[in-house]
Amino acid sequence: MASIPHTTVLQERGVLVLMSWNGMKANDQGEPCEFARFTDRSVHVYGTWGGATLVFEGGNAGPDLSILDDLKGNQISLTSNKVVGVAQPAMFMRPRVVNGDGSTNLNVVMMARGTKI
Repeated sequence: MASIPHTTVLQERGVLVLMSWNGMKANDQGEPCEFARFTDRSVHVYGTWGGATLVFEGGNAGPDLSILDDLKGNQISLTSNKVVGVAQPAMFMRPRVVNGDGSTNLNVVMMARGTKI
């Protein structure tokens, strides 16, 4: 298990940001990043799954994170390439890979959009 750092892919005048966690393997977790000022968030996950599940977690108390819900109220727990909206606002968010095998290699891109402050 490794902690995968996030990379800022795009930052548009404080209104839009794209963050990515690339090359996530079995049981890796993403380094949490702060998205509190953004109201609209979506997560795009793609790659080679190798039997893995990707959960997207968030919280307001540092390392104590819980699985977040999509816009339909379902926990974000994915097993194939998909884009989902994130329902809850949270100070910190990250992806986490559950299980998988030697072929697991996932990329996660989070888009967050808000108003300029």
